[in-house]
Amino acid sequence: MRPTRSLRGQGELLAHVPYQLGITPTDSVVVVGFDEAHTIVVTLRLDPPGSDQKSAVAALFAQGRLSRLAHATLIVTGPDEQVLTGALVVRDALEVNGIAVGHVHSVDYRERTWQTERCDCGQCPQGAERLPEAHGIGAVLDAAVRGIDPSVTRAQLEQGCRPTPAEEEIALLVGRHRTTPLEAAVRECALAELVDPGAALPTDPLTLAAATQAVQQVGVRDGLLHWVRPDTFPPPTGRDRLLGRDGPPSPPAHVRPAIVARLVRWACRVPDQDAVPIWACVAALEWARGGGPLATIALEAALDADPDYPLANLVYECLMFGVLPTPCDPPAA
Repeated sequence: MRPTRSLRGQGELLAHVPYQLGITPTDSVVVVGFDEAHTIVVTLRLDPPGSDQKSAVAALFAQGRLSRLAHATLIVTGPDEQVLTGALVVRDALEVNGIAVGHVHSVDYRERTWQTERCDCGQCPQGAERLPEAHGIGAVLDAAVRGIDPSVTRAQLEQGCRPTPAEEEIALLVGRHRTTPLEAAVRECALAELVDPGAALPTDPLTLAAATQAVQQVGVRDGLLHWVRPDTFPPPTGRDRLLGRDGPPSPPAHVRPAIVARLVRWACRVPDQDAVPIWACVAALEWARGGGPLATIALEAALDADPDYPLANLVYECLMFGVLPTPCDPPAA
């Protein structure tokens, strides 16, 4: 998500990066890409690529919105040799695609320090510096007001998207009900219970199986997206829908993150193959919110289980090519 206010200097840019990513990057390489007008186009966190991945990384920056970058700032968030090697690979990939790397910084977000390794502007400080305090940066305050909390790392977020041992056992029981015939009314009630942020998340395998059966239908899945984000996703055109006409109203904006969190836990409580549409919904809803690491984690889960799932591939293309949500863009998949 682009900052809503200007950032003054490289220090403020570095302090704002966790709020753009939605996580605090560690042991990774971050690319902040700009267009000709010096506007941020993308902030991308990468696991450090090895030297044998040069071609793949170069190909990444040759497609979609990444190919339209004019220049970039490269951020190294770890002292390990693997991270430093990865930074060199990413730098070379940018430059081979004609993207100038004007700045390279080493940043320790835990200690809140940074040091410039390369500077084309001549204004960056020499030696280690403290990152600017967040409360003095308008763009950071704007992000905090929107509910962005970068206190977790990518690894912690990934861990939170994995099933617990108890959820793995529930998923096995849900799988036994995969072909159990259930009436539409039962599936609809189960689905309403699953997405109700005021109710305890079900652990009953039959309830989970009923809701999961329902969301396998494209119309129900798209109805779920419309119910959560009617400002972005239109209602499905077919007879299938999330809830009946007398169902609960769409949730207010501040409740949406809690519903996405419920979808994550729901996906962890059903077999991987059956969780594909749930993960795709998580990815689509996060895309509608501006993208972020949860979107990519959800996409990985969906596409690992079903590489050809249309909605997951559509969201991937939207993220890769920089397609931003507009009111009632249909999830045409």
